[in-house]
Amino acid sequence: LDGLDAPEANSKRYLLFLPERENHEIGLLFAHYLIRKAGKTVIYLGQNVPAKDLKSTIKQSNPDVLILFVVRTWHKDELIPMMDNITKNFKNGKTILCGNRTLTDVIKQNKSLLKAHSMEDLEKII
Repeated sequence: LDGLDAPEANSKRYLLFLPERENHEIGLLFAHYLIRKAGKTVIYLGQNVPAKDLKSTIKQSNPDVLILFVVRTWHKDELIPMMDNITKNFKNGKTILCGNRTLTDVIKQNKSLLKAHSMEDLEKII
């Protein structure tokens, strides 16, 4: 990352995080690299981010795009409310949910909530 050029002036701002109880950071780190390589700005929160901290960070940093990964086994009764809460607190941009299709299929995609099931999907979206 240090060898990449600085983000372009006024570039899109991507906020990257893993929700509470998510600790598998490798996909998030690679997404960070892809976004920086594309000349965009990254706000990297890392793993296990509490919902209240995410809400305040969104308010303070005003990102254009949120990117999160779900890797651990989530029950739909956990995942759906979590995603509803995230999209409720982030109405002015896009949210990209990355992860295994069996986990993310319970979430309905719409114009502001996109899903990426591979790094290739993510690259096309960013």
